[in-house]
Amino acid sequence: MAYAQRIQARRPAKVCELKASTRTIELIFFLRVTLLELSDALLYQTGRRVSDLVRQAYDRTTVRQARSAIECRAQLVAIKALVQDSERTAQERLKTLTLDQAVLNGASMFFERELLPRVAE
Repeated sequence: MAYAQRIQARRPAKVCELKASTRTIELIFFLRVTLLELSDALLYQTGRRVSDLVRQAYDRTTVRQARSAIECRAQLVAIKALVQDSERTAQERLKTLTLDQAVLNGASMFFERELLPRVAE
């Protein structure tokens, strides 16, 4: 470290007056310290970038979960309305449910995948 500090403090004209071995040692240590400082800066910047990416991914995930929850709620409201519809016969309601089975499967999969684990916690 001291060798690196010496090379930084010395004027360029004075370098020529040093022995070749001293110049080489000071230059090696200067380059080593510079490399370590650059490595530290790179690690810091990489950490910041990773933090940004994680934050963005979290934000996107939160938005998707909110959309899924809204869609699930709308599907459950539609199912509740269908179940409480007294103007239709049970067979007609069952037929409507059968036609919308894909919607129901999506809602139940969402419920099992997203909501049940949260309730268990």
